[in-house]
Amino acid sequence: MKKLLLVSTLCATAFSAQSQIFTNDKDFIIEVAGAVTAHIIDDTPDGSPLTLKVTDAYFNFKPTYTLDNDMVVYSDLKLQSFTNGSTDLSEGYVGIDYNDFSLTAGKHSYASGAFGISRSKTFGPSSSLGETSGQEVLKVAYTKEKFNAAVSYDFADHDTDRSSFDMYFTGLLGDFDAAGTFQVQKANAATDTVFYFGYSAYYTLEKFYVGGSFSMDTTTDNNLSVIEFASALSITDKITVGGGVGQIIPEEGDVELLIYANSEYALHKEITAYTEAGISTQESAELGLAVGLTVIF
Repeated sequence: MKKLLLVSTLCATAFSAQSQIFTNDKDFIIEVAGAVTAHIIDDTPDGSPLTLKVTDAYFNFKPTYTLDNDMVVYSDLKLQSFTNGSTDLSEGYVGIDYNDFSLTAGKHSYASGAFGISRSKTFGPSSSLGETSGQEVLKVAYTKEKFNAAVSYDFADHDTDRSSFDMYFTGLLGDFDAAGTFQVQKANAATDTVFYFGYSAYYTLEKFYVGGSFSMDTTTDNNLSVIEFASALSITDKITVGGGVGQIIPEEGDVELLIYANSEYALHKEITAYTEAGISTQESAELGLAVGLTVIF
């Protein structure tokens, strides 16, 4: 982990994610949303000057049409700008919802993209799953009360023997909300098929949250596992504190331990300030600190 002296983050949503523009046809809705995330950062210990970066900026456009049989047809386009200055269509897909099923096709997340329990904003570990989004993804999802299941397949570059298939499910396990995911991915004809899997569970009681997850990639060269436990507690209506601990465990080499703690303060219904500190046992790592502000409008 690099030494992070200061991060000040501003997240501004140009249009509320729930904003809607209704046409003259009551069954036709257009939703428009946007966001910009920028930060001032000093991530080197040698006294380099602070830098200002726009880390994320996007514009989201989603038209939705409801048919007479209650089938919902929609498309979703998300134009995103990245830290390297490039702008690209990060999501672009069409979908159909009918009863408890949904079918989407295009450039968007895999079923496994929903996996994770982390409460970290900056310093927590990532899962050891493979890719979680693709260019030509077909995804089918089923939702029924407190059970959800989804499968997806990425057809991108299929002529070069590149493929990705995964599944994701959630449901109640006693008092816990449990989830699991499984991925099968192959980069090209010359590489072996790699299997990834993950399990997670969390428990909520009024203002308290605790969860844990385990994920593993079975790459033959060096299997990698990631374990994380996280919790959060709403002390008041405006203050929430949380934290977590994670381990990155390679088949060979040193195990890395990451610990983080954070707090959030609701300055207003749409303005939240937060701080997070994190440390890693990785060689030469030092304590990191993030200070941020989220503004939605």
